[in-house]
Amino acid sequence: MASEKERRILEKEILRPIGHAANKLSEKVVGFMAVKGNLYRRELMVVGRSANGWTDAIPPSQLAEPDKCVCYSEVVKKNSSGSSKACPMKWVKDYWQNPEGYNTKRSAFWRAILKVMEGLEIAFENDPWPSHLVWSDLYKVSPAKGGNPGNRLCRVQLKGCKSLFDTELDIYQPSRLLLLAGWDWAKDFVASDCRTHSNTGFVEATGRRKETRIVVARHPQGKLEGEWVENVLAAF
Repeated sequence: MASEKERRILEKEILRPIGHAANKLSEKVVGFMAVKGNLYRRELMVVGRSANGWTDAIPPSQLAEPDKCVCYSEVVKKNSSGSSKACPMKWVKDYWQNPEGYNTKRSAFWRAILKVMEGLEIAFENDPWPSHLVWSDLYKVSPAKGGNPGNRLCRVQLKGCKSLFDTELDIYQPSRLLLLAGWDWAKDFVASDCRTHSNTGFVEATGRRKETRIVVARHPQGKLEGEWVENVLAAF
């Protein structure tokens, strides 16, 4: 379950600045918080760029109202924590071969994560493998219509997202952190912990923060998947 500390950072340091910049942000947005699987044992945390749609949409102008920020942050927390005893990461496996709508098996992001988990012997396809993860994204607010946030939306929330990212690492303490975002997206969050590489294929940086080993890889979409996985496993 997402913590109250995470919710407060989302509310005060991310949603409120977006509300204050609402006159420059016309499109509805959606919020996101890290999701922890019920079987997570600090083995792997995975981080993307932003959620491609997640929870109820809200106009940025409404986030200019403090009460609306509180309410919306509670909605995001509830959706990231799940509303029942079922694992909040179970949806990834449920949609693995979904015949209609979003199919996680068609997502290079989730396929690559599964193969990395198998290579690290954390879990396998027949297991409830998503439940062994913490999944997060660098940017917690993205366009409601889908896709990554543009430059303006990124700038407005960057400081708060960095604060929330650091808090997530303190709370979840993963032994391995895999950022499937590419260095251009990840550098604002982990530059002080990593060194970049120019000759390691799809891995662009590696490093360490306290007891957490960090690997920054290019997004796997459109890449040679087997080679991508081999590069990541070698980096870990």
